[in-house]
Amino acid sequence: SVLFDEYGDKYDLWYERYYYTWLSELELVKRFKCYGRSLEVGVGSGRFGSYIGVAVGLDPALKLLKKVKDVEKVLGYGEYLPFRDNSFECTYIIFTMCFVRDSDVVVKEALRVSSRIVTCIVPRDSFLGQKYLKEAEEGHIFYSKARFYTVKEVIEIFLKYGATLNKILGTLTDYPENIKYLDKVYEITSLDETKKYGFICMEFIKS
Repeated sequence: SVLFDEYGDKYDLWYERYYYTWLSELELVKRFKCYGRSLEVGVGSGRFGSYIGVAVGLDPALKLLKKVKDVEKVLGYGEYLPFRDNSFECTYIIFTMCFVRDSDVVVKEALRVSSRIVTCIVPRDSFLGQKYLKEAEEGHIFYSKARFYTVKEVIEIFLKYGATLNKILGTLTDYPENIKYLDKVYEITSLDETKKYGFICMEFIKS
């Protein structure tokens, strides 16, 4: 939270700089419609939550949280969700897994408070994940603090806590600086395919 409170504006500018990359990611997330009450863990400045109709956005970075529009804001951590069991139909975890202290606890908490979870990552073994890993080694402000996951690793965490994988979608077939239009959304049928895309979302259902 200190990282994003200090450098939140810089992080947020990324979405302006790579506008069509963000729009492509947003278009993918919108495919996972939630008709009931929903939560976003790691809502940041609301780059996703404010556009997909989430009811509540939780984040530990107060500076970013203040920018969120049209969402009930809660200051907090994904490891300690201040909500009752089954408070939501859906929980969105978008780019947040790589920055949390304990991804297992975050997954358990998300499954406690909701029946559907949509989690989105930049896969470590994708072309974009490899680029970010290299930048992390060079001391990038954000990526050097991140832990990047493969799709397989995320799936294994959710399965460990009794969730069922329902769907995988992917987008971003090129680097953000090369995307000048809305990229397509692709349905993924095998784990090998996930390496082709820079942004992957998985939907899990609580058993």
